[in-house]
Parts: sequence; structure tokens; C-alpha cells
Amino acid sequence: MPLRIRPYGAVRYVLLAVLWVLCTPAFAPSDAAVVTREVVFGPGRRISGQLDKPPGAGPFPLVILIPAGGRLDRNGTSPSLTAFKDVYVPLVGIAVRAGWAIFRYDRQGAGSSRPSERDEAIDALDVVRIARELPDVDPRRVVIIAHASGTEILQSGYDYFEERIGFHALKGVILLSSDVGSQSAGRMAGNLLVIIGESDGTERSSIAGGAVSVHRRDYPDRQAEAMVVPRADHALCDTTVAGWSGWAGDPGSCVISRQVYDAIDRFLRQIHSPATARRAP
Repeated sequence: MPLRIRPYGAVRYVLLAVLWVLCTPAFAPSDAAVVTREVVFGPGRRISGQLDKPPGAGPFPLVILIPAGGRLDRNGTSPSLTAFKDVYVPLVGIAVRAGWAIFRYDRQGAGSSRPSERDEAIDALDVVRIARELPDVDPRRVVIIAHASGTEILQSGYDYFEERIGFHALKGVILLSSDVGSQSAGRMAGNLLVIIGESDGTERSSIAGGAVSVHRRDYPDRQAEAMVVPRADHALCDTTVAGWSGWAGDPGSCVISRQVYDAIDRFLRQIHSPATARRAP
């Protein structure tokens, strides 16, 4: 099935200025102009996603986002879990300003992707293949960000993800609301960042600290870090926000702490600069 790409951005200054207004969220850096490509792929062209990148030809290192369940779309919005609205949008400004392209997609039945009985781990592998083939992307420098049940997808097919990307090309993994066992997380290639909510434990918990310990043992020349977000639930929603009443509560009431976005920003910047991408002794 041929790949169908509809470019929404252009290299001309005027169109980039328009895209800046339309595609860059208010909390993203003002100098982070974004060029966007809509991508439709998969059996029957039923999976939809998009690539956001800095202006220019690149090639840019690539971030691939595997979203959480609950029919979350590429922006982090869910029709069934109403508290989630645009929780992934800040990642665009963060990645682009740090010099990365970022690929996001709608899970089955979310956004523009149609429902299917197909294993969503296979969808995610298709995402990896398609994203790495896009113009202006450097397939030799890839970071995977997985959120909540997206971390389970990554864990279940990790060997296939690593094989498809390449051990040396997989520069890092970020596990948000990790559901991955410490042994599985610890063996993931490249650098590792595990972020969990306070409701899931402490930095020394088996989820976070265990993964970091295993990773530092197996990859002593790489960085591994765990962070626990105060007052956050399993999905990293701030439970002290006014109007918060759970995932199916007030629209947009899941607010992810700036700490999380700042940690991702630091991680991507460190990996983008190879000289600083290794963990200090």
C-alpha cells in the first residue's frame, strides 16, 4: 500500500509564519516555528498521524510518541476520558526547539484513525517504519516516548522495535506513567528516563528505581534517570487542579506538571548533543 503524505507546511516564510500561529501552542517557545506533514498509512490507509519538524531540510533526529489508551489521539485528547485534552501538544514545541522532528499518531478509533481488531503493537511498529522513512528525518537518531498503556505496547514488542530501529540508532526511551517491569525497562537501548506519578511510588520503587538500577548496570556509559511527580496520579495528571474529578471528569482537567515537560526537554537536548549524552561517572 503506497504511503500517502499531504504536506501542510512549506518552506516559504509566509506559510511558515501561518503554521507558527496555527500549530505552535501558546506555551511553546515563540521562536519554535513548526512545519507539519499529515501522514495516512497502514492497511486501507486507516491510521493517521503527523510529523512536526523545524523549518529546513534536516535531517532532524526523530522522536516517536506511542500514546496512552482510552482512544487518545495524537494531541492527547480522548472522547471517553474527557479529562484528557491536548496533553501531548506541548511536546511539539519542546522537540522542535531542541532540534528534533516528532511523529505522533491517533490510536485505533481516535482522531482520524479507524477502529480495527488489529493488534495495536503492530500499528506502533508500522509507525516506526513509516516515520523513519519520511523526508528530513535522521533514522540513525531515534527516541521513543511511550505513555501509560503505550509503555505496555513498547514492552510487548520491544525486540521488534529495537530490531526495526537498530540498537545504535535507538538513542533513548522515555517512559511516562510506566507500566513496564524494571528488568524490561532496564534493558532498553540508549538513555532512559522514567517518569511516574506520586501515586505509583517513589524514585526507589520497583517501577522507577529498579529500572534505573538495571539500566545503569547494563549500560554504564549511558544516562538513566527516574523522576516522581508530586501530587500526580498514574497518568501524570495533577490531582490538585481545580475541577479534577478523575479521567472521565471535567474536560481538560488533566494537567500534566511542567516538571514533566522540562525533564523531557533536558533529555532531548542532552541526546541532541552527543558530547553530553553520556551519564557522568
